[in-house]
Amino acid sequence: MLNSNKTILILLIFMISIVGYYNALAFYKIMDYIFSLTEHKTNLFLSISFINALHFFFRPLGGWLCNWLQRKSKNLLLPYFVLFYALYNFCIINLIDLFSLKLGIIIVLCNFVLIGCILGGIFPQIILSLLNQKQPNTTRKIILGNLYFAAIFTASILAKFSLFLHNSSNDDWFFQIVPCSFVIVAIRLFFTKSLWVDFKFNNSPISLAHSWSSTIRHHWLVILRFTCFLTFITSLNAFFTTAMPFYLERYLNYPEKEVLLLQVSLFICGILGLIIGGIYHSKLGKRLHLTMGILIKIMLYFLFKSYINNNFYTIAILECFCMLGLGLMMSKILNLIYSIFPPGYKLSGVTIIYDFSFGLLSGISVYLSTYLIHQFNNLYIPSMIIVVFSYLSLISLWFTPNSDFFRYDDKE
Repeated sequence: MLNSNKTILILLIFMISIVGYYNALAFYKIMDYIFSLTEHKTNLFLSISFINALHFFFRPLGGWLCNWLQRKSKNLLLPYFVLFYALYNFCIINLIDLFSLKLGIIIVLCNFVLIGCILGGIFPQIILSLLNQKQPNTTRKIILGNLYFAAIFTASILAKFSLFLHNSSNDDWFFQIVPCSFVIVAIRLFFTKSLWVDFKFNNSPISLAHSWSSTIRHHWLVILRFTCFLTFITSLNAFFTTAMPFYLERYLNYPEKEVLLLQVSLFICGILGLIIGGIYHSKLGKRLHLTMGILIKIMLYFLFKSYINNNFYTIAILECFCMLGLGLMMSKILNLIYSIFPPGYKLSGVTIIYDFSFGLLSGISVYLSTYLIHQFNNLYIPSMIIVVFSYLSLISLWFTPNSDFFRYDDKE
């Protein structure tokens, strides 16, 4: 028998995988559906980029709404959110092909708004529940934080692989079995009430949460500083995990199979970076972020030059190194955000920083890249936007003391 702590960790990892899988699969499936019904690919890509950006724009609203609902409730609402999200996306993924284009676009718009609102509440609560688990040493704490991103990357690989098999063969068994399995797991988790007792909800940072207005009033400088600090990381993450596949397929005309293999390689490199960061967490301070930022910006110059020259192998190598560096920089980030707020402000503080950086700013960077490419026909635009965000991150990093990167060692 597993002890309660291990049971909770397995439960949370399942929840991250369920949400991450459906988030990625719904995005890929809907994009393929819309592209299959029109011939005007370039103009439509701009519209699709805006539709996808809605999912990011509405995350802060969802985070605020879920935070408000959780403060009013005496029970943990996380399993309700996850179950609804899994069932809703299961229906959308399997029914989207039955709709006409006009009706499908309306449903897609509503879908991305709703998904953004739900994810804005689900992800911060999962992060808080994950990091609130007691661990015997610092390394375990870092690994817990990194498990979140690792599970998201793994779920994205599974989603892309599912859709590739669905599109390339008549055998849909994998495409049907995996979503069905996740729905069954979500239902099982929801109705197994004994599992949720171990969350000790009444003493958790979720149940003690202050309102957003109170958190912003008392910790506005910390929120501003760390949201700006994360702009470089989130813009890189948004480009490599969301925009890059369509960038290669639609603008550079690479075949889907090559892009799939490249994307899987990138996610693996990201996971490898997280593992290395977890092992050598004591070395990951302010200096490493400065060094990695400079190296990644240098690699971005050669990467986008390779895009123009259509050198796929050079693109693959440079992107893998960039993603490895990104994994290193993402390591400890969640632990850092979690540790800078006192218990009563953890849920609202983590939600605000996460939803505005990984949500709103990610959506802005992806849509702005697509819009400017469409306007100026310049494929270097995404790298320019990432560089601009990197300077904003650098200014914030300048005012961040190195000790903040090691606050997880403090006893609360």
